[in-house]
Amino acid sequence: FRRTLAHHLGTDAPAAMVRVRVAHLSPNAPAVDVCLRPASASGFAGVRPTLASNMVAAGLSYTQVTAYLSVPAGAYVARLVAPGSMNCDTALAGLPDVNLPALTGGQVATVAAVGVLGGMGDTSFRVVPFIDDLTPAPATSKVRVIHAAPGVPAVDVGLLDGMNMFTGIFNNVSFPNAAMVGMGTYLTTTQPLPGVTLAARPANMNIPNRAGYPLVIDGVQSTAGQIITAFAIGQLGNDQTPLSALVCADNAPAMGLLTPCAVLPQRAFVRVAHLSPDAPAVDFCIRNGSTGDFVGPVLRANNIGGGMGASFPALTQYLAVAPGAYTVRLVAPNAMNCATSLAGLPDYNLPMLPAGARATALATGLVGMGAPMLQGFNLTAILDGNAPPPAGQIKLRFFHAAPDAPAVDVGVLAGGMFTPVFPNTQFRALATPMGSEANTGYLSIAPLASANLQVRVAGMSTVALDLPGVSLPADAPNGRAISVFAIGRLQGMGNTRLSAFVCQDRQAATAGIAPCVRVPAGT
Repeated sequence: FRRTLAHHLGTDAPAAMVRVRVAHLSPNAPAVDVCLRPASASGFAGVRPTLASNMVAAGLSYTQVTAYLSVPAGAYVARLVAPGSMNCDTALAGLPDVNLPALTGGQVATVAAVGVLGGMGDTSFRVVPFIDDLTPAPATSKVRVIHAAPGVPAVDVGLLDGMNMFTGIFNNVSFPNAAMVGMGTYLTTTQPLPGVTLAARPANMNIPNRAGYPLVIDGVQSTAGQIITAFAIGQLGNDQTPLSALVCADNAPAMGLLTPCAVLPQRAFVRVAHLSPDAPAVDFCIRNGSTGDFVGPVLRANNIGGGMGASFPALTQYLAVAPGAYTVRLVAPNAMNCATSLAGLPDYNLPMLPAGARATALATGLVGMGAPMLQGFNLTAILDGNAPPPAGQIKLRFFHAAPDAPAVDVGVLAGGMFTPVFPNTQFRALATPMGSEANTGYLSIAPLASANLQVRVAGMSTVALDLPGVSLPADAPNGRAISVFAIGRLQGMGNTRLSAFVCQDRQAATAGIAPCVRVPAGT
């Protein structure tokens, strides 16, 4: 981006130049590339996608903002195209082109993709331009707030002190607009921010305690001369793309081809899978580290399970926590506090979760008396990752959680031939076949259409489980990633029957429970 787009626009760069950047703020839209042409041109013939022409074939993903592009002054038309496109002939998903406001020499703008694909009315997907101000302010810092969180009502953004007193700064900011401060959109601080707590609340609403604020960010700092844009992004109640702030240092040097931005507050994400066929319903408590007080019960606090906890088989939504190493205590589903563990079970330690990490804590094995040691109950964790599958593919992985089943091969049966995909996977193990992602076990494959899958005893033709007619298309927002858990018991009946628990890992939870189906269905 350190060169102009004059070549790609088919023009010679005049003396008057402007700068434009692109922000991907739509939580369910795939990666995009962008094409720009002068409004006076009749079409996009000869124009190349901006990112592809700068050797960024993967495009721009949600929460990414490009560096500023230098282009000749004037009015432009923008078209979003699929990443990796070689030309600008076809708009992504048939989206309409967008007319940008005319920019005169020296002006700076951000073109933001906002809303949700498939959204209606106010939440509909669109491209919105904002005029930026990069005029230096050497002794101060400049901050603005842009509401880009679809479905979130107007908010007040301000300071929250230790006594929970809220002081509004940017008031009644609605989607998809920049907050107004006096006659402009930037707040020029008299001195750099020393490390304050910023909070967002529904406009004009008093909130009695910190926990009631939908967004709280501690330790916000700015330095002299810094110009910052804070985009409110994400969606309320969505465990995949939660309400957050994307804070960008607008006048900082670019990081490669991107503006330096950070998603705040820093979070890690954990969900819990109840895959123990003879364990009762549970709730759980957590603490950050090995000492201190437990917090919870978590499911009750988040109104998941209606006070009845999670029963076999179930997978909760992702729960946002501060980065760290956590200890988990299982408690009874009707527990009002964390004092007593369920059935005297020990506390369990999860691995370190850095900011942005996603993990699944798996309750597996048997709690009944006399269960063999290797089949005994335990709580372990696997990392889930955040990367979407390649375009046109799905991501699939397999975890063996059937305690009395031997090692298995999972594969495709076609024309009488069995092809293992996840070979020789032992109980309580994540399959990691050749070509799968390190640490997460996902394998990127072509979508499945009425495929016949089988689970066989490892290295043998003995069929443990038939899964006929499985269809897994690749048309889900943010790409489709699937975890398949072998659950139940070899001789189990009814709810404890041997089966596959198929969970959509990149789709939002409903009422606190992740989207999963049991295959085959029935009792």
